[in-house]
Amino acid sequence: MSTLTQLVACLAATAAVALPLPAAAQEQVGLQREFAARIERTRTALVDFRRDLHMHPEVSGEEERTAGVVAERLEQLGFEVRRGVGGHGVVGFLRGGMPGPTVAFRADMDAVYS
Repeated sequence: MSTLTQLVACLAATAAVALPLPAAAQEQVGLQREFAARIERTRTALVDFRRDLHMHPEVSGEEERTAGVVAERLEQLGFEVRRGVGGHGVVGFLRGGMPGPTVAFRADMDAVYS
């Protein structure tokens, strides 16, 4: 169990024992437990994904497998994906249903420089 999961579980247990909680607070504790469980499930998948990438390092400019794996994962998560950007680059777009600020995240895929 991760530290975050343990912390959320501890807080939820403490709140439940300390005093009777109103319905809204009980719902919040339930949501916290659900959130902690989702984090734990996602953590395992992310660790497996990272391990797979590290088992298949590619030289800078030749990240064909890495780009494919990243693009497939983004598509599974519901992103609109553009492949082959500037070589093996991948761009994922996740559009929200509401207007507002845009967030950009950039990461390098190369593990080995030639």
